[in-house]
Formats: sequence, structure tokens, C-alpha cells
Amino acid sequence: VLLACSIAGALPAGPWTAYGALAAGVALTIGALSSLVLPGRLRASGLTPAIIGVSLGLFGLLSGTLGIQPERICALLAALLLLVCLSIPWLAMASTPVRVTGPSAAAQIDPRHIDKSVSMGVSMSVSIRLGTCLALVILTPILCSTSQGIALSALIGAALMLSTRSIRSRVEVLIGVLSGMAVLAWAAYAAALQSATSLLLVLVTSLTGSLLVLATNVVTPKTRPWLSRTADTISTLVIIAVPPFALYMWGM
Repeated sequence: VLLACSIAGALPAGPWTAYGALAAGVALTIGALSSLVLPGRLRASGLTPAIIGVSLGLFGLLSGTLGIQPERICALLAALLLLVCLSIPWLAMASTPVRVTGPSAAAQIDPRHIDKSVSMGVSMSVSIRLGTCLALVILTPILCSTSQGIALSALIGAALMLSTRSIRSRVEVLIGVLSGMAVLAWAAYAAALQSATSLLLVLVTSLTGSLLVLATNVVTPKTRPWLSRTADTISTLVIIAVPPFALYMWGM
């Protein structure tokens, strides 16, 4: 992070440029390699700055060299980051080695090996979620410069909050809720400044997502089957709507 700030600060004074984002992204990615010297499960912590660095680097590269509009780039990157964030459980499972033995196998299971594998999976899961969520929060102000970007940000914020219903880790739930609230708050702020017609959509999405997340975590499972089905339906629809909406913005 200090390396990224130093390189970005060495650029000429002025507004945040594409090459500034590229320099900060490259510095973060290179700095993330220092995590390889850390022991064991701490090595996965380098995924957080690496994800942010790659996101900023791609944004600066596409915007500075190809001249693509920043809103289009952010729409595509935000959709990809959201998909990565939602795929974290499968990524963690894929990174955990599993050995299948038959009923006649005499090999004993080593509890220390299992504990190490689970710890590394949890550390990687938290690091990826933190990196993707922070990258989404960073890209949100640029994405919200258009009315279409405001609507996409509202969908992404709702998806981040509603996806925490299936997470058991308290740290990951906290990261998802806070980042979703931050994205929704900025989308509401941008809607109030730019497009009064989209403000109602953002507010309804924010309130609906917040109430569903709160209700499904407070009300006992036995008394909320209809509420769970409603939240699952809305969450599925929101997640399905994000990729085509992002591709629509990319093709504009």
C-alpha cells in the first residue's frame, strides 16, 4: 500500500488519471508478492492487495491505452469481481486437498493436517472477499457517474448484502454487509445528485436488501420460511441481472 501511494504521489499534480490508477495497481500487485515470505496461512493475506492492484491496473491500462470510457470498464470489472466474490466457497473447497481412501485402507487421518488445510482455506476465503469488496467500493464512485452505473451499483450492493445469508463466517458477513452498505450509500448519493428518477429505485433496493438481511438473521428459521424464500428469490434475480446489465453498459 505504501509503495502504491508513493508511486501515485510521484505523478504530476492534478486529477486522478488512468496512469495513476495503473501505477498504483502495479505497485500493489508487486507489493503483494512480499506475502510469499510469510509463514503458512498468512501467505493468503497477499490476495487482498493483489486483487485490488489487478483491478486498478486493468482499469488504468484499458482506460489509458485503449481510450475506453471509465464507466464501461468499471461495469465489466465490477461484474467480474462480484462473480469472484460469490464463488469464494467453491474456490476455498478447490484449494483444500482431499484424499479419498477405501474401507480397507489403514492410513490414519492426521488432525493437524486437516486443521492446517481448513485454516488456509478460511484465510484465503477472507482475503479474497476483502479484496473483491474493497475493489468494488473503490470502483463504485467511477461507476456511478451515469444513471446506468447507479442502477448497476445498487444491484451489486444488494447482491453483496443478500449473499451474506449463506455465509457462516462472522468476519466475511461483516465484510459483505459493510461493503454492500457502502456501495448502496454511494449509489443513493450519486442518484440524488444526478438522476432523481433513479433515486427511488436505489432507495427501494437499499431498504429491501437491508430489511431482508436483518430479518433473516434475527427471526428464527421456523417462523420465517416465506421470508427466506422471498430473500432467496430476490437474491437470485439480483445476481442474474448483474452480468447482462454490465455487458449492456460495456457495449454502450
